[in-house]
Amino acid sequence: MALAVPNGALDVRARGCPNGDMSTHPLAAHFGALPVFRGLADEDLTDLLRALRPQSMTPGQTIFEEGAPGDALFVVDRGSVRITIGGLELARLEKGAVFGELALIDGAARSATVVCAEHGALYRLDKAEFDYLRRNLRPAAFKVLRNLSLTLADRLRDTNDHIARALSGEPEPAVDAGAARGATADEPSLWSKLAFWRR
Repeated sequence: MALAVPNGALDVRARGCPNGDMSTHPLAAHFGALPVFRGLADEDLTDLLRALRPQSMTPGQTIFEEGAPGDALFVVDRGSVRITIGGLELARLEKGAVFGELALIDGAARSATVVCAEHGALYRLDKAEFDYLRRNLRPAAFKVLRNLSLTLADRLRDTNDHIARALSGEPEPAVDAGAARGATADEPSLWSKLAFWRR
């Protein structure tokens, strides 16, 4: 049985797909390769693609601010964004990077500010629409939560390793500050491994 799309949810990306089959849409392969959406069947991806909203961004535009409610996950489609806390740039994320994903779990206040660095576009998955999928027992929601749990488990293990090294006096591996600021999702910096700012 087809899932009714919540009021306001975008499904315009179905245009150009044979018989409205979202699994043949170019975005299906792209999003299916992202760790947070990995392992989703075609029907699951269809649910998520219908809930995604495109959002343009211009340099200097604030995507969200530290302390704001966590209300959406974002995927960088084009351009790049800067992650900052108290004005300190921790990382720069580019095409394919996902940020704000913890909002889908708890909706807690954002722990960092995200600002557009280069003109481009994002895809936004609102927590309200994700919760709609979860309440309707759609497998897509539970598979995404599983993937988020695996990601959080990896981050926690990395954090524990860094804390253990710090307490034992063992030096941390050298990290180039410039490389850390320019890290992408494919080449995470030390900051991104300790990425509580990704809320």
